[in-house]
Amino acid sequence: MDSLNIRYIYHSAFSLEFDDKIIIFDYFQGTLPKNVNNKKVIFVVTHSHADHYNENIFDYNNADDITYIVSEDVYEEIYDYDRKENVIFLEKDNIENLKKHFGKKVIKLEVGESHSVYGVDFTALGSTDMGISLFFETNNLRFFFAGDLNNWVWEEDTEDEVKKMQEDFSREIDKIGHVDIGFFPVDPRLKDKYDLGVNEFVEKCRPKVLVPMHFTKDPSIIDTFIQTHKYEDTKIVNMKKEQDTFQVIIK
Repeated sequence: MDSLNIRYIYHSAFSLEFDDKIIIFDYFQGTLPKNVNNKKVIFVVTHSHADHYNENIFDYNNADDITYIVSEDVYEEIYDYDRKENVIFLEKDNIENLKKHFGKKVIKLEVGESHSVYGVDFTALGSTDMGISLFFETNNLRFFFAGDLNNWVWEEDTEDEVKKMQEDFSREIDKIGHVDIGFFPVDPRLKDKYDLGVNEFVEKCRPKVLVPMHFTKDPSIIDTFIQTHKYEDTKIVNMKKEQDTFQVIIK
């Protein structure tokens, strides 16, 4: 039987370590996984916010075969160009930084697009913030990684803003379908509204395993969340310290 080790790095950064590959999501700080068996590596970046993207991922040299799946805004930040017909204009100040990316396998994934890498089938869905969220299938499992897709309701929001957010959020969630493992924001900054998004996600997508994320520097919210939420048929994973792991046996 194959196995999957899910490792918490920091905030919304996780590594999914399979027998033959490693997928690393939204890394911006913390310790990247060691690749002792030279597995294939996929870095995924859902958007360019500073708490989801660090250009240092392109310096990762612990694998012979690396592919980067990035959202459109990250792609543009990497290459920083403007196109006019068949002419590419490069900003002079960024040419040296740009050179470090030449030769890298960088794939731009926009909302509605799909791409397969190393036996992983990725499909980009939308977000209620920046960038994309991702549905993907591999090793007979269905995953969803939300990025910054959430029902972001803040205390200062107007009724119209709350209504629009709810509609935009539900529209994206309704596209997903059932998943086996879901990664979803549980953000304490939303105060008593912190579970609006995750509750709807669990209700509609029925994940067998739920991995909370995006709790910044307040991991205590995970304990509160687990104590107060008992979802039928969904296990909430308690990972909040760097290098915490959860193992899945794949039948």
